[in-house]
Amino acid sequence: MADPGMELPRGADFEDDRPVKRTGKGRFSFERLLVLGLVTLGALLLGVSAELWPKDFNVAPMLAPFQRINWQPATEAEEIKQQIAENMQEGNLEQAKKLADKLVEIDPKTGYLDRGRLHYIMKEFPEAIEDFTQALKQDPASVPAIQLRALTHLRMENKDKAIEDAKKLSVINPRDGLLFEGSIYVDSKDWDKAIEAFNKAIEADKKNVAAYVQLYQIQVQKKDYARALEEAKRLSDLAPSQSLVLQGDALSKLGKTDEALAAYDDALGHDPTNATALNNRAYFLANLNKDLDRAAKDIAGAIDLSGEEPAYVDTRGFVAYMRGDFKGALADFNKALKGADEEGAEQEFYAEIYYHRGLVHKQLGEPELSKEDFEKAKALGFTWTEEPKPAGGSL
Repeated sequence: MADPGMELPRGADFEDDRPVKRTGKGRFSFERLLVLGLVTLGALLLGVSAELWPKDFNVAPMLAPFQRINWQPATEAEEIKQQIAENMQEGNLEQAKKLADKLVEIDPKTGYLDRGRLHYIMKEFPEAIEDFTQALKQDPASVPAIQLRALTHLRMENKDKAIEDAKKLSVINPRDGLLFEGSIYVDSKDWDKAIEAFNKAIEADKKNVAAYVQLYQIQVQKKDYARALEEAKRLSDLAPSQSLVLQGDALSKLGKTDEALAAYDDALGHDPTNATALNNRAYFLANLNKDLDRAAKDIAGAIDLSGEEPAYVDTRGFVAYMRGDFKGALADFNKALKGADEEGAEQEFYAEIYYHRGLVHKQLGEPELSKEDFEKAKALGFTWTEEPKPAGGSL
């Protein structure tokens, strides 16, 4: 499948013109709200996302403050944090929480924040909200407390309160707060408010790549690919390789095959290590049933660069399918779908992969399995008109 890595919800952030690898086992709906440029939290929210939360969204970001201290604690509060880290690593959450209670008494400014994280990990969301609120009483400008409380509101499906916190963050840090606010609107498909927030984020920081990408993705969601193409071009100076990948994706949707392929080629000319460009060109060629050897080489390169991302494994499977290697394709589709049943998985991400697996089951003479996968794909919003015809296909 075409890598939605340019969306940033897949876990890519940007450093200048290069995507920062943030690989993962699955796709999570709240990922969309975290990886949109909340860079002020650094390691707390993004630095640990190389594993991108393979279970229930998010233990890893919350654990970041509890990493084992590599120096001798100088104060009682630091010693308690060391003990909390040890208990967290051993899975003794209740004992860690008791220690956090003690930390609140000794150092309320950081204690409430750390205990709130523990409550969040233990899915004690009302208690987490209370602790983050107390942390804000200690420090009204605490960016981590505002962001973490907003995230907790989202887990409790209190979107309005999450937006209130995002607006508070916008006063302290307009770039990140507006990105966060816009991402909440994206999640609820409130396009107009999302566009307004992202445009304001760009006003606050003209080099805000994440905001430009989100504006592009909104037009893709609206299926206005001509407008999406224009949004992609706005990125040309800031992130030329990424811009060209997005242009290629939009051009392919507009049926401009030669221009799309040229855009992918140009993207790789700017950055031969752009894994998303390699993946998307491979998928594009496979859909055209054209130059499948080149497509296979491209997707192998993307996986070498970024690991077996589900989108990339799916592309490898689709290339194998188009080449008539149905058993190899099935193995890849099964691997790509491995995270679909995990709690918190963003199911819409997997719709196209179910469709692809349905195709291969059909070729393997397994009509019931094929029907089941096609129904899953349709239920998740994936539609198709004409099925691709693989080499050696029987249907």
